[in-house]
Amino acid sequence: MKHLLLLAVMLLSPLNIQKTNASETVATEQQTTTTEQHLATTQINNRYSKMEKKVRNAAVKVSTYTGHGSGTLIKYKGMVLALTAHHVADGRLGQTYLISTETERQLGVLIYTDPLNDIAILYPTEQFVHAEPIKWKIRDRIGDVGTDITYSGYPSWHNLLSFRGQIAGYELIPDKGQQMILQTYGYYGSSGSGVMIRMDI
Repeated sequence: MKHLLLLAVMLLSPLNIQKTNASETVATEQQTTTTEQHLATTQINNRYSKMEKKVRNAAVKVSTYTGHGSGTLIKYKGMVLALTAHHVADGRLGQTYLISTETERQLGVLIYTDPLNDIAILYPTEQFVHAEPIKWKIRDRIGDVGTDITYSGYPSWHNLLSFRGQIAGYELIPDKGQQMILQTYGYYGSSGSGVMIRMDI
C-alpha cells in the first residue's frame, strides 16, 4: 500500500511541475512581449525634437579642481562663449577651466561673473569642431508658469543626458535675485546647464 501511494505521488508530481513550468513560461513570454511593446513605444515617443538636438549639441561639461558643472555654448556677436553658473566657475577673472563635450576638450578663460544672478561666462581658447553653439537671443519677457523647457547636462558621474520639464513658478529671494523654479530632474553636476524654452529655438 505504501508503495502504491509513493508511486501515485511520483506520477502526479511531474505533471504539477510541468504545469507550473508551462504557466511560468507563458507568463514570462507575456511579460517579455509587454516589455518589448513598452520599449518600442517609449523609443518612438521620446525622439528628440529639432530644438532638443540643438540644446544637446551645445551642452558642455565645465570641470574645476574640486568637481564639475555643466554649461552651454552660445554664439554672441560672432563670438563663441560658454555660459555656466557662477557657483560652478567662481574663481577670479582670467582663471581657466576645462570645457569638454563627449568628443572634445578646450580650455576656457573666465571673462565675466554675476554672483547675484549666478551667471559666469567662459571664453574658449580654441574653437570646438563638432559642438554647435546656440545663437544668443534676448527675450523681452520671461516664460509663463507651465511653459515647457528642456536642458542637457552632465549630472553626477553620467555622460551627457537630456531632460524635459516645465516652469513651476518664480521666487524673489533677498540677495539672490529672482529664481525660476523648474519641475524637472536635477542633480549635482547639472548646475550651469542652459535651460531653454521650447519656442526659443
